[in-house]
Amino acid sequence: MRSRTVATWTLVAAGILLWGGGCLTRKEGLTVHEDGSITVVHEISGDAGDLNGGAAQLPLREPFAVRRFVREKSDGKKEHCAIAEATYRSAAAMPQTFAGDNAPYREASLHFTNHLSITEHDDGVHYVFVRRYIGRDWGRYAFDRKRAFPEHVEKLLDQGPIEKLQPDEQRTVLAAFADYERRKLHIWLERALDEVGNDDNRWRVLLQAGAAIDQFHKEQLVVDRLVTLLELPSNELEKQADSLMQSWLQRAKNTATAGLSSMAARERFEERFALYRHDFEVSEDLRDENFELRVQMPGTVVHSNGVTTGSTTQWQFSGQELCLGDRVLVVESVVAKP
Repeated sequence: MRSRTVATWTLVAAGILLWGGGCLTRKEGLTVHEDGSITVVHEISGDAGDLNGGAAQLPLREPFAVRRFVREKSDGKKEHCAIAEATYRSAAAMPQTFAGDNAPYREASLHFTNHLSITEHDDGVHYVFVRRYIGRDWGRYAFDRKRAFPEHVEKLLDQGPIEKLQPDEQRTVLAAFADYERRKLHIWLERALDEVGNDDNRWRVLLQAGAAIDQFHKEQLVVDRLVTLLELPSNELEKQADSLMQSWLQRAKNTATAGLSSMAARERFEERFALYRHDFEVSEDLRDENFELRVQMPGTVVHSNGVTTGSTTQWQFSGQELCLGDRVLVVESVVAKP
């Protein structure tokens, strides 16, 4: 699902985008060959926006050979799909992220490592494959989200589009989304300022820019104003909400950069603020996704922390799990001596 960083508290509440709406399914099949080379096949499916508009990077460029197509699901809806295939000479040669070397905010993309050991023992050749998905830094967002969306607000969200709610309930939902955006801005501000070096003004700037964020929230994100936005056509609603959010972001950044004492500190702040914002967008996209990894090993599988059938081991998990920490998948097989 496309990221909800900009304009989304309004769009979600309006029912144009639903909280936890569309999702992407990532299926990856690996074939480990006896010489240590590995063939990788990705099958990715979702709606067109999932494949083309999300913040999380996908394996849809070189060195993968990519084929795209549309198929009809059992419910009659169209599903957009992509199959990407590549072969690598070793696990070490496999990519650790799908973001290009020069991609902006590459640091924020989903990262993973691959390891394959091949050792000879008395009973044959042992192969051990390890995939580690690097967990997302989500703890602060989870904490602030719970504060912005207490249980009674979550129950309102579960009822669906905002037109199903009573006027006072609509106001409650809109206020919650606006508060969550405010909290996210504070997170990006604090983390970016923490990396500007030894600028003597950075802690004073933290207070000033934080106050600017809160003041904008108080003056511009008045619930009565947000309610009137819901009356607009969807394209105008998105335009107005996007403009409002961009103004809020700019107010925070301008206040911060004006207080920093050096050009280097200002540039570093701008860079890291944008990075942390994008990091959130990637994590938010990944939380909606479902992952499946299948690894076919040489010989007979003797140990794994997945589900094994024959020479193939499979794992399934949600992107939500990556927000709880690293995910490590291990399988060992033996090619017996003749």
